Amino acid sequence: MIGGAKFRSAVRKDKLWIARAMRFASEGIVDFLFSGLPSILSVDEYLSLEVARKSSFLSYKNTLIVEVGNEIAGIITCYPGLYFSLPEIPNFVFTREKIQSLRPFYAIDLSHTFYIDTLFVAEKFRNQGLAKKLLEKSLNVAKNRGFSVASLYVWETNSSAIALYRKLDFVVIKSVRSSFFPFKNRERLLLYKNL
Repeated sequence: MIGGAKFRSAVRKDKLWIARAMRFASEGIVDFLFSGLPSILSVDEYLSLEVARKSSFLSYKNTLIVEVGNEIAGIITCYPGLYFSLPEIPNFVFTREKIQSLRPFYAIDLSHTFYIDTLFVAEKFRNQGLAKKLLEKSLNVAKNRGFSVASLYVWETNSSAIALYRKLDFVVIKSVRSSFFPFKNRERLLLYKNL
C-alpha cells in the first residue's frame, strides 16, 4: 500500500469529488438516471447536491476518504441496506422507463445487510492496495454496528473489482439482468460477505 495514505471521514466540501466518483463507478447508471436534467446543472453538480444532504443515504456522512499527500485518492460510501432504494429524483427526470429498467436491481431485500454503494480509487492510485484497505475499514465499521452480512453489486464485466471482492471472501448470491435499454442483457452480480 502507498506510504502516507491517510483515511478520514468525508466532509461536505468533498461533495463534488464524491459525486464524480459515484458517477464513474456506476458505469452508466448515474448518467442514465440523471439524463434529462435542465442544462443549468451537470450530472456531477446535481448528484453533489444529494451527497451534500445529511439525510440522504448517498450523503458524505456515509463516505470514507483516503488521501495521499494532499490529494483525494479514493472513497467508499456505504450504509445500512435498509436504505437501499432508487434515489428520490424529481418526476421530470425519473421517468417510468427509468424505473422499469432499474427495478430488477432494487427488487432484492438488502435490509439485513450493510450495503457498499460505491468503492472508487482514482486511476493513478490503483493497484496499490487502497481499495482493499477502504473495503476492510468499512467492513470493520459494519461489524462494529452489529451487521453480520455486507452486500454490494458489481457489473459482471468489472473483473478487477470481482477479483478483489473474492479475495475478501465475498460470494455471488444472485445475478440480476435488466431487459431494458441501456442495460439490456447486462448483468449485475449481487455479492454477500459474512462478517
